[in-house]
Amino acid sequence: MNTKHILKKSIITGYFVALTFLSCNAAFADNRMPQGRWWENPKIATELQLTEKQKQELDTVFKKQRLEMLEMRSNQEKAQYKLEDILEANNLDKNAAKAEFRKLSEIKAQFAEKRFDFLLEIRQILGADKFRQLKNTARERMPKRFGAKDNFNDEPGATGKR
Repeated sequence: MNTKHILKKSIITGYFVALTFLSCNAAFADNRMPQGRWWENPKIATELQLTEKQKQELDTVFKKQRLEMLEMRSNQEKAQYKLEDILEANNLDKNAAKAEFRKLSEIKAQFAEKRFDFLLEIRQILGADKFRQLKNTARERMPKRFGAKDNFNDEPGATGKR
């Protein structure tokens, strides 16, 4: 394998890693939420005064979303690998590359929409006040990652709370 081929493969792989990383984080930079089953954390559950019914509803939604998200992530990885193969071929097929790129972009958009749907379901289960409290708790506990901008704290004198 020659150096030119290795460099090309490294650049392509880096591009897709960056694209995936940015697309996932950009959609939720201002709506950072705790990861996983945060409602099972006794401290958070107590702070939010979650009822058993709310915990059960959150668990049900989480389980349903989790399976769907795993399948979508798998489809995204498959499309990404197919696109990499097309780009690495000796004879570039621009039409095939564009078609696979559109497919990958569509999958990423569906993935982002699914995550947003989950956020909406959380909001519906918690109600407005508990949802705001959860967002504030997440901001306080989770460090800003990857340069995510917190619009609530950018104004002079802002406390980060609404």
